Amino acid sequence: MVIAVFNSITIEKNRAKDTGLPLDKVERVELFGGLTYVNHDYFLLVLRMEYVFMNMFTAEKLVMMGSDLISNVYSKLSSNQNVKELVCLFTGGCSDAVNNDTWHKLVCQYCQMRGKDFVRK
Repeated sequence: MVIAVFNSITIEKNRAKDTGLPLDKVERVELFGGLTYVNHDYFLLVLRMEYVFMNMFTAEKLVMMGSDLISNVYSKLSSNQNVKELVCLFTGGCSDAVNNDTWHKLVCQYCQMRGKDFVRK
């Protein structure tokens, strides 16, 4: 399932350049075989999720919300219709249970990754 999502979000360098996506960091890391280009829809999803994380994962919010901060952010993101629609753009639609499962797993994995990063900092 994760491989199917990866295959649907990655694009060629020329397409990334044509859509105006930032390429500099990918080009630097690409020299060492570490990154690939993603499509515009996935880039928008990550950009919007990062906006949420940058605003929610702060010391002040941690004091206010306590240890449930990460799970609260996950709960809000996984139930948000706009996030679901963005995920559906690159998973081929969310009309069945498999795609709903993919959507929840993608949001969960991203929240876990960002949550761990926040805890480490």
